[in-house]
Amino acid sequence: MKKVKKAIRNNIIIIVVLLVILGILTFGLYEVISFSLNSKKFIDNVDNNEKEEEEEIIKKDLFEDYYDEAEEVMKTMSIENKISQLFIIKYQDDLEIEDMSYIGGFIFFGKAFNNENKITFKNKVDNLQNSSKINYALAVDEEGGTVVRVSRVKAFRDTMFLSPRDVYTAGGMDLIVQTEKEKIALLSEIGLNLNMAPVADISTNVNDFMYLRSIGLDALETSSYISTVTNLYYNSNFSSCLKHFPGYGANADTHTGISIDERTIEDLKNESLLPFAAGIEAKTPFILVSHNIMKNIDENYPSTLSSKVINILKEDLNYTGLIITDDLDMSALDDYREDSNIATMALLAGNDVILTKNYQKHYNEVLEDYQNGKISEERINYSVKKIIAWKFAYKIMQSKN
Repeated sequence: MKKVKKAIRNNIIIIVVLLVILGILTFGLYEVISFSLNSKKFIDNVDNNEKEEEEEIIKKDLFEDYYDEAEEVMKTMSIENKISQLFIIKYQDDLEIEDMSYIGGFIFFGKAFNNENKITFKNKVDNLQNSSKINYALAVDEEGGTVVRVSRVKAFRDTMFLSPRDVYTAGGMDLIVQTEKEKIALLSEIGLNLNMAPVADISTNVNDFMYLRSIGLDALETSSYISTVTNLYYNSNFSSCLKHFPGYGANADTHTGISIDERTIEDLKNESLLPFAAGIEAKTPFILVSHNIMKNIDENYPSTLSSKVINILKEDLNYTGLIITDDLDMSALDDYREDSNIATMALLAGNDVILTKNYQKHYNEVLEDYQNGKISEERINYSVKKIIAWKFAYKIMQSKN
């Protein structure tokens, strides 16, 4: 009998122990499941937050951090001042303009450097800058090779900058970087703040108009070149400008007449747009639009005057920086001057900045179109805000940020 009782007691102890162990295991499993579920929720939340942050970064405009300051400046400006701010004009010593103080900026061609040296030219641009109410963009085309303005004069550099094509052939991307650093240093030293380069066009055919000015590589290698150079300018806080959107291709010279491009949008996406996309990723502040007529996108207007072409840049490539026209006084636009004011057309097509040798004419036309209701102050404000924000971002104007 005692043996039976002892066996029962032992069995009860075993059952109790097993129940305790089962309870512990059940609780542990619950905790593990709970932890797993909570971890999944946490990870999902982190993923969602990261996606939201990525979307926010994608949506953020290039100069958005400076929009509030730009708007404060704009409160002090009349509509006439704002229209002036839209223009970068050819610099001449004998400019006859009643009030230049609100003009967006100046571009210097070869003649401006004749009979000058680094010191005299720097004094000239300093005096010019001191006359501004809103500091000027001071631009130049210093591509290298066939397009040089500064280094062609020995007082500025012993030898002219070679073309990117020749530099790359001589020393690859390392020599490209070294050469562009020298350009930035020289242009900064003499008071300039915007180089209308690099050329993002793809050309491997010796007969192309753009052949000597392009780097001469395929789409992917040209994209890598554009990314490297644009990053270098960005990190040096010196402004670059990609050109000539949407890619010049094998087209004729638009300085002397109309050029019609037969490529489709798919052709562009597979090749010519790739370097521009690379430059946008590298935060180029400016992109210049060509005067080529992209027949399969907009057969009626040159790219500069075509919202269909410029929308590719703004919507397909998500570009929020400054879009600048090629010179509005080129012959390619002659057929469009009779019916409309082409500066207004360019703004309504989506350009932010007008490049011209004939400021007073185009300024008067835009002002007239504003007064007649053809272009709104809201549209003008949109571009002026970006221009002034760019000047804050690149320390052309002193920011409080």
